[in-house]
Amino acid sequence: MPDSDPCPFCGFKPGQGEYELLLHIEQEHPDAGKSPFVTTDETVSCPEEGCGELLQANELAYHLELHELEAQDATPELEPEPVAEQKPTVPRKPEPSTREDSRKPKKVSTIQAWKDLFAGRSSHSRDSSSSRTRHKTKREEAGISKSSSRGSSSRERNEERSRKSARLGRSELGRFAHERKMPPWLVDLLKDEGHVANDGVLPVLNQLLEQSPSTQYAYLCHPAVQHVSKLKREGGFCGYRNIQMLTSHIIAAKTEGSKHFGRTFPSIFQIQDLIENAWDMGINAQGRAETGGVKGTRKYIGTPEAQAVFLSLEIPCSVQAFKDKERGKSKQHLFEAVERYFQGGVTSVEDRIHFTDLPPIYLQHPGHSLTIVGFEKQMDGHTNLLVFDPSFRDSTKIRSFVGKTVRHKPSSIDGSLKPYRRGSYYFRKYNQYEVLYLTKYASMP
Repeated sequence: MPDSDPCPFCGFKPGQGEYELLLHIEQEHPDAGKSPFVTTDETVSCPEEGCGELLQANELAYHLELHELEAQDATPELEPEPVAEQKPTVPRKPEPSTREDSRKPKKVSTIQAWKDLFAGRSSHSRDSSSSRTRHKTKREEAGISKSSSRGSSSRERNEERSRKSARLGRSELGRFAHERKMPPWLVDLLKDEGHVANDGVLPVLNQLLEQSPSTQYAYLCHPAVQHVSKLKREGGFCGYRNIQMLTSHIIAAKTEGSKHFGRTFPSIFQIQDLIENAWDMGINAQGRAETGGVKGTRKYIGTPEAQAVFLSLEIPCSVQAFKDKERGKSKQHLFEAVERYFQGGVTSVEDRIHFTDLPPIYLQHPGHSLTIVGFEKQMDGHTNLLVFDPSFRDSTKIRSFVGKTVRHKPSSIDGSLKPYRRGSYYFRKYNQYEVLYLTKYASMP
């Protein structure tokens, strides 16, 4: 029997193959088998009309505060100085995407994927796959017992079962984990309205950061990235909206893979087709067994599905995970990695606010995903990720600044930037994160 990988958590080396290692992890490291990217039963639904986001009870006040900022109207503080009109980089109406045939990738063992992700390494090529750390693995449903079997035939049966992915449930895939099709009214809503997308928001944030007395320095991604938000009543399609935001960069910057999208990013239904097609190609194919398929449903998706979409289209990407039991360490490592990423795109070290040509970053944390569009360090030493959150829309106030030179009262700049800042308070509850870069950054030393 070939040598097995050692335990990624303690170094234990099994003598009877991968099943023994899985059993060891189940018994000795139970926390490793339960993903933090799972919502618990103690959730509440956002009471804001048309939102319905499921939240931890202690997150509701902050979430509602962001809704209040989302509803900000334009104010007379603005002193507009018209500049050259910016053409929308990506039209609103979706067009069918095309796909290219590709060879079936080599498979990577589950253990190696764990080792790579939790060591902060990445999967960045066609023969790598993202670990579904957002979902817990239901090993007993897959036939893996917590007590080992002595008989060789039983062990062989268990080894065979351990290779099969368990079907996930509501705690991993959301309240509609078992539906076969979303209701017709939602299909019509998504087809008729598509999405809410705003161009030109990043140049506005750039100007606000330049004028912010609390900002020491900041980095921003490519200015043409659009903020894509959920429709009212659409439910938990955040993962899809983040994929659309990353795709808006690919199209605007005409980077590798843009030929697949034409002039606009794919719709939710087209992304579901791309995910299913990627599984057919063998890319993160365990997702089909875990979800039962996503086509035409409202099941949550995560980093593995986002990675599968881009790899299936031969778009370079890499995944990195951050996990540390020590409080605050995972967030620290995440922030350090994001700052280094944006520093790599700086062209003028003299600038205080750095606009780069880098793609945005897909971020998954427990229960939600965001698109990272920048990084900020404040005068008091605190740091923030600058994000586009698909759960919220840009306020009327921010939209009124698009395409104009902004003059803003220093005392109210922080209020305008708050919906885009995510710092220690927001991340205080989490100790694991996954990010997906549209580059091979995560594979670099």
